[in-house]
Amino acid sequence: MSNSWYYFDKQNANAYTNWHNINKNWYYFDPQNANAYTGLHYINKNWYYFDDQNANALTGLQEIGDDQYDFDTTNANALTGWQNIKDFWNGKWDSNAVYNTPGQWYYDKEKKLWNYYKGAGRSVLDLAQAEMLTINGKNCYFDWGSKLIQNDKYLYDGHYYYADNNGYMVFDKWVDTNTHKVYSRKDKDRGLIPLNASLMYVNKDGTLAGLEVKIIDGNQYHFTILNLMDANTIYSVGGKDYYAGQDGITVASQWNGVNHGLNWIYSKADMTLANSEVCTINGKKYYFDDKDYLLENGTYTADGKTYYAGKDGSTVSNQWNKLGVYWIYSKKDGSLAKDEVITIDGKQYRFDSDCHMLQDSMYYIGSKKYYAGTDGVTAVGKWNHIKGLYWIYSKADGTLAKDEALTIDHKQYKFDSDAHMLQNAVYSIGSQSYYAGQDGSAVTNQWNNVAGGYRIYSKADSTLAKSEVLTLGNYTYYFDYDGHLLQNGEYSIGSKRYYVDADGHTVYKTWHTTGDNTRYSKVDGTLANNELLTIDGKRYCFNSDNDLVRNNRWDIDSKAYYMDKDGVVVTNQWITINGAKNYAQADGTLLKSAVAVIGGKKYVFNWNCALVRNDTYSIDGITYTTNADGVVISES
Repeated sequence: MSNSWYYFDKQNANAYTNWHNINKNWYYFDPQNANAYTGLHYINKNWYYFDDQNANALTGLQEIGDDQYDFDTTNANALTGWQNIKDFWNGKWDSNAVYNTPGQWYYDKEKKLWNYYKGAGRSVLDLAQAEMLTINGKNCYFDWGSKLIQNDKYLYDGHYYYADNNGYMVFDKWVDTNTHKVYSRKDKDRGLIPLNASLMYVNKDGTLAGLEVKIIDGNQYHFTILNLMDANTIYSVGGKDYYAGQDGITVASQWNGVNHGLNWIYSKADMTLANSEVCTINGKKYYFDDKDYLLENGTYTADGKTYYAGKDGSTVSNQWNKLGVYWIYSKKDGSLAKDEVITIDGKQYRFDSDCHMLQDSMYYIGSKKYYAGTDGVTAVGKWNHIKGLYWIYSKADGTLAKDEALTIDHKQYKFDSDAHMLQNAVYSIGSQSYYAGQDGSAVTNQWNNVAGGYRIYSKADSTLAKSEVLTLGNYTYYFDYDGHLLQNGEYSIGSKRYYVDADGHTVYKTWHTTGDNTRYSKVDGTLANNELLTIDGKRYCFNSDNDLVRNNRWDIDSKAYYMDKDGVVVTNQWITINGAKNYAQADGTLLKSAVAVIGGKKYVFNWNCALVRNDTYSIDGITYTTNADGVVISES
């Protein structure tokens, strides 16, 4: 039992054989003699190593002789094949669990990748890792997992490179990233590369072209930040846009459709795309917006003028086009008619500041006003009803009748300062006034009612009766200065006055009252004035104001009269006037500077028709003396 380890059962003292885990360590006791194994042993198709001192099975990386082993930390068996050691460091052991020979390529069938052991030492850290190596004259790159990069790009020392199918760095070649095929520049020139290929270009120094423009074999190419060649797309360099065709070549002097044919672009001779500019191509002008797109069916501005690009994108001329709900017109030079009037095919049209043709609208040229119809044509010799509210008339020269009277089809019409035809309104031409009826024409031989409750009359010549007397039918009417029919009022012709009733009729042989005054229209219609008049067998006096005199004395032609409360001339009657007694004779005249016998008594009346009482009064050289009653008591 010397120099060997044994383990005995605590119950029956039997010596252990085979495998046993004692205090978390594995031991193997020989089945024949029960001694614990030490050193390297092959047990049940696995290698194990038992410590020479205490016989426990070792785990982890162990160097035994000239070889390195890796033993499982749980079961202690030596591992074979690829193993992950310390997270990302790779090691490979052969079928004997011995680490492979330095300076060799190794292919992992399970992971299907190549590794290279550099041979710098016995450590597994000697695998090529995150580095580029020159092996047999070829540059090869290994990633952090020690994997050889194949058919892919990789970043090394701040630059991108590409490894072919063998893992060798490519130089001065085209690479199809879809198929991983590598093509020469001549292959590209010969058109041997599929047009749908996703290409990268490897420079002569092995770096991949990326985010740059390169001239390759006389052609310009652009490469993205992902190192892919741009194709069928727009790219920008230095504030300029370019277009790379299907083969990646930046085109020049060429049209191309983009966005699935929705938009057109144009590459100029210098390969830059037309942008925010007008280009003349094959004699036609085209406009391109700030996105490089050809403008179609739209307007654009250039050199202070507005133009229209048709459905093919070319700038049109001498042509009508409809833009939304508006019509526009391109003149001979292609510019749109704007804020102006132009004649097209002999017809006049007006365009506003937005280049829109005016329709159903009025416009000015200087101080003159015109009307554009619904078709945009400036109307000539034509009536138009505006918005169903008012009528206008375009004269022979197209100008609207404005602030004037116009004879149209033998009828006279008046237009105000807004060019609106007057309707149901009075208007003046010089000193004459007229009335426009419902249809706007000046009416003739017609009565009309106007604002203010007035009535007017248009004579045969259409002028309004004004400051005049007019006989119409069986009646005579008076119209004032404004042409209003006088009603319930008086008017004068020369020194004579007349009265009209509520209907405006001049009245005849008629009494009428004005305020507190009573007046009388005689048989000729004139008002009784400063005269004695017999009406219906009664005599009446009218003063110089045409008023009937009542309860008062009235003198005319050196004769005096007195009227009662009804205005009738008093006769054969004593009257007291202002305290003096007067006597009206049979003819109604008051006795004046006269001697008269009344009721058998003689009386004397002075120059003022007053009875002389208690006094003397001389008439024709005879002096009469009267008593208190005015009776003559003596003569001398």
